[in-house]
Amino acid sequence: MHYNDEVNVFLGHGSSHSSSIYYNELETYFHNNHHINYYVLTLDFLSDIGNFIAMLHKGRIKYIRSIPLLMLAGYHVFHDMAGKHQDSLYSVLTAAGFKVDCVPSGLGNEPLIQQLLIDQLQTQINKDN
Repeated sequence: MHYNDEVNVFLGHGSSHSSSIYYNELETYFHNNHHINYYVLTLDFLSDIGNFIAMLHKGRIKYIRSIPLLMLAGYHVFHDMAGKHQDSLYSVLTAAGFKVDCVPSGLGNEPLIQQLLIDQLQTQINKDN
């Protein structure tokens, strides 16, 4: 992001599994590496988003780009993130006064992610042979 009034919000699935701590660690990594306007939310966090919205208002944020932190753009992207019903991330943030753009594509469509997966598979195949 180039502007102080914009943020990128990555939306992951989340769960009660212990691996969910990595969402917080990813956000910390972003902030520690000068991406202070990158945030990571999970679907289970959306029911308690008030503090996040208050923080954005305090920071005078006006524009939000919502990006799925999911491999495929399916139900969660089109319903929970970008849906037009009142509980979607898009609707909640829009109702709070932000301009919201949603990326309707999963990470699996990104060439860099595809190459990372191919490289990992090739490494595993070479290890197994």
